[in-house]
Amino acid sequence: MKIESVNENSFYILLSDEDMKELGISFEELDYSNIETRRVIWTLLEEARNSLGRDIDPRDRMLIEVSRSLAGCKIEFTLGKNGKTGKFRIKKESPFLNAYFKDFSSLCSFVEQCRPERKSREASLYRYKSGYALILVPKAGFKPTLQLNIREYASLLPDSPVFSSSVEEHGTLIYRNSFFRQEP
Repeated sequence: MKIESVNENSFYILLSDEDMKELGISFEELDYSNIETRRVIWTLLEEARNSLGRDIDPRDRMLIEVSRSLAGCKIEFTLGKNGKTGKFRIKKESPFLNAYFKDFSSLCSFVEQCRPERKSREASLYRYKSGYALILVPKAGFKPTLQLNIREYASLLPDSPVFSSSVEEHGTLIYRNSFFRQEP
């Protein structure tokens, strides 16, 4: 477990797969309506309080952002200002990965070199602006790898459903779901 301060109102905790196993929770189970998640969050806040030497009140309002990492997850805490009390809010990362390729050649190089068909559950390709937008839904555990691969050939765009909807609305669909050739 690694605890790092970002600024006076926020910090993050990196949990390895082993840390998550010790805490008795998985990434998929992280949901504040789940009593086990609450137990884990309160435990992590106590660890952060001790590690950072700050007065962190688990009853204060805070935003908790959870994202997968290569070996576990990252949990970012942003504390509410003015000591307001309130509920936790957990925001998980989007399941989408959006890439913008400036030309068809870059797109082809990405597909040929990175073999994303083995790492994605779904894919949609659009003609978008003067290039190509590729929207992927990675298989579990492959999002960080695909992000690194995409950065070699394209721009990584915001991975939000809102952005994906904008591409779907303003782009021209070329191929959906079976864009990548499936191998036996």
